[in-house]
Amino acid sequence: MNRIVQILRKLSLLMIGIVIIVVGIITVSQHTENYLETTAKVTKVTELPYDEDNGIQYDVEFSYTVDGREYTGTFSNMPSGYTAGQEISVFYDPQNPEHTANSRSGKIIGPVMIGIGALVVIIGVVIIIRKGF
Repeated sequence: MNRIVQILRKLSLLMIGIVIIVVGIITVSQHTENYLETTAKVTKVTELPYDEDNGIQYDVEFSYTVDGREYTGTFSNMPSGYTAGQEISVFYDPQNPEHTANSRSGKIIGPVMIGIGALVVIIGVVIIIRKGF
């Protein structure tokens, strides 16, 4: 059992680095920098079950119009402060207007995460090589 714990400790940096890389890749694939802003109307707010880590959160359903066509969307796990009938800003993909986000994210955070993850993996490999398995 002690040996397994030692191996997991040595592999922990590798696992953390890989997780950071995967999150970075997902972030790069989902960047919303080119999304356009529009106004949407909140149609429904649903309270979610209490979560010890995040407290009370809500699903916020909304509708918006792009080029004369109406779309609907939902932002999940949102904080309080939304009411039905309220106007909010949403960002949509001009190529696929049904894809929305509640903010724009740039292209920089994903590559930075990939770089940090790669660095953590390299450090983990160096530690494993120096100390052995």
